[in-house]
Amino acid sequence: MKIIVGSQNAAKVGAVKMAADAYWGENEVWGIEADSGVPGQPKGWEETMRGALTRARNAYYAAEGKADLGVGLEGGVVDMAGRMVLMNVAAVFDGTQESAAPGTGTPLPESWALAVREGQELGPFLAEKFAGYNRKIGAMPFVTNGVLQREAIFAEALKGALAPWVTPEAFAA
Repeated sequence: MKIIVGSQNAAKVGAVKMAADAYWGENEVWGIEADSGVPGQPKGWEETMRGALTRARNAYYAAEGKADLGVGLEGGVVDMAGRMVLMNVAAVFDGTQESAAPGTGTPLPESWALAVREGQELGPFLAEKFAGYNRKIGAMPFVTNGVLQREAIFAEALKGALAPWVTPEAFAA
């Protein structure tokens, strides 16, 4: 399978390779920068999912027929029951069919949530607040002391989003 990812972030490209290889063995996976069409800090499930789907479509079309699938991975925040949760969405597009699925989430400390609610992006906020924060690694590994890794959480979401290509008979009209 040839899969293009709407990001050049090594963890995201690695996540796609991990998920695809779990289903189909060795796959060709590469990344490009693809616009999400949403703000840098997506808020809510709908905006985050829209960003992932837009990245998947943009990546697929940028491949100009050289990819079987385009994948978009998007992290966002959502207010749930009075707490802000950091979460992620994986989306897949093949030129006609699309799919998306959510991944793991973790609550944000209230001071971080307040900064996001006031309009700050989480990554730059954490980079300013914590000298050891690495934006390429992401906030979820940072807040969980590395137990939840970006590559693994995006791979799990993508395994769900790939369901229509893994069991097409279940999704047939």
